[in-house]
Amino acid sequence: MKLKSLFLILAAGWIGFSCGTTTISSDMEADWISNAEAGALSSAHVMENGNYIYLADSRSAVLIDGETGLPLKTYSDSFWQMMANNLETTAVNRLIGGSLRGSDMVADAYNFYPLPEAGVMLLLDYRFTEEIIAALDVNSGEEMWRAEGLSYSGGHLTSAVEAAGGRAGRRLASMLGAQHEEESAEDRRERRVGFMEKVILPYKNGFFLKTSDGFTFYDAGSGDIVFSVDGFNGTGISDVLQIESDDYIVLSSGRDIAGITASSSYHIARISPEGDVLWQSDHNGRRTQQLVLAEQAGVVLVDGYPTQAFDLNDGAMLWENDTRRGNEYHHMVVDGDYVYIASDERGTTARVSESRVEKRNLRSGEVSWQTDRTRNAVFYDAFLHGDHLIVIGTGRFFDGNRRGIIAYDAQTGDVAWRTPEIRDFSNAVLQEGDTLYYIADGKFIGVDPVTGQTRLETPLGDQSGHFGLGFFKHGDKIVSIGTGGVTAFNPENGRIIYNVRNRDGAESFQVFGDVAALHRNSRNVRLVNLNDGTLSNVVRRNNDRRYFGDLDGFIFVNAEEKFALSLGDSGRLMRHSFSWVSSEETADN
Repeated sequence: MKLKSLFLILAAGWIGFSCGTTTISSDMEADWISNAEAGALSSAHVMENGNYIYLADSRSAVLIDGETGLPLKTYSDSFWQMMANNLETTAVNRLIGGSLRGSDMVADAYNFYPLPEAGVMLLLDYRFTEEIIAALDVNSGEEMWRAEGLSYSGGHLTSAVEAAGGRAGRRLASMLGAQHEEESAEDRRERRVGFMEKVILPYKNGFFLKTSDGFTFYDAGSGDIVFSVDGFNGTGISDVLQIESDDYIVLSSGRDIAGITASSSYHIARISPEGDVLWQSDHNGRRTQQLVLAEQAGVVLVDGYPTQAFDLNDGAMLWENDTRRGNEYHHMVVDGDYVYIASDERGTTARVSESRVEKRNLRSGEVSWQTDRTRNAVFYDAFLHGDHLIVIGTGRFFDGNRRGIIAYDAQTGDVAWRTPEIRDFSNAVLQEGDTLYYIADGKFIGVDPVTGQTRLETPLGDQSGHFGLGFFKHGDKIVSIGTGGVTAFNPENGRIIYNVRNRDGAESFQVFGDVAALHRNSRNVRLVNLNDGTLSNVVRRNNDRRYFGDLDGFIFVNAEEKFALSLGDSGRLMRHSFSWVSSEETADN
């Protein structure tokens, strides 16, 4: 009875909440602060425009009412429910013994996975004794169906990880998200979340689930298996796409793990909507990222390291190119029967990577043209504008070994134009209509993408701190966000529409409709209305934990701009209604 009384006291603390008070001092008073706390490195997902929040802490999973902050449901597989149902279970013994591992449901043994199009939230419970997927109705939190006896987490390979020593064991742990003696609990959790993101891939009203030896496509609403394919090797699903015939092209992922692998090969397959395998081929799994479809040419590209091209009709590998996919500076552009690649390749000397731009025939792999190799060069972006391939980057390709833009003739590879030497460049270029926009050397610039001729140029004066974090189109404006503020430009004439000085500073940002959330030190957030440049007051979160899901950036803004949800002190969920300041910090031009 004493244990039961203890549980009731703990449960009461779990479901409590407070209104308008907090341990941290914000410029906006909170509507409510829930006592439900997100555990560090756990899942936090906002659904139905903030009406429901699925939260996980180190002990359980809970559904929160977005209007009141009160819990609507705690899930039956959670540790606390097990404790309530049977006070003499091993769960209590483990609590007393200070251990929540093993078969108990703890934060490092489950994840949420939202399927908003189907109105479903998946709860993945991958405890060592059992692996389960439960489908929850997004609005009510009620369980719709569950699948048990699964094997998808890599937990069955834990013994192999523990037996593997040194570097091999660490690399295998990295691939599987499994535990290794030299790995911290935080690193293990982060790796496992990364691995689990490969296991499920949503598609329309269903999802693909990668198991240890194959994959299955489920109907998300009913839990019915639409089709299942055995013997599909790899450690997860890298990508799935559907072609005009409605067949699926499915790509598994994998890495070379120093001789200790979960499978001997990795697969790409074409599968009918009924689940018939029309063809299946091996692909090189190193750094596999995604599929790039060139259906006009009858080709699908595996964008990895190397890049490989497969025939859509029979799965035959047509060619491969040793481009180093695995960093953000790699770009592929498909156009008709050709592909343009701006990337690194293994170098000719000491195997140091070297960069180049090239054009290849999609079916034969024949090179139409390519630049010379050069070291010390990276590419930030590449895209086609008419008969020109526009490449943005830095290094020896560009004047003065600095940053800039090059336009290649798409047919010949000749340089049509390039920007003069740029010392200070935002690295981002926008193509809007027949103009390229960028910020360089203290100016907002628009150029003709065919000739490179300057069409407009606006000096920025003392607003240099307003650039570098983001550069994007919003409505009829071009918006630039930086550490010191936000500036909006008129793309027709380059004039500044508004200039917001954010004295609180920013290190990153998120965009929610017409509002951008400006973050500083993972602790402070303030909002800016992208339409008129007005600022909100500051929310101070006092929270430097990392989470996964919609609140990975620590804040969610309601689409109607009515409120913001964030994770505050100790991971406590908070809601703040909007409070906008006057235009004192906004300089209109």
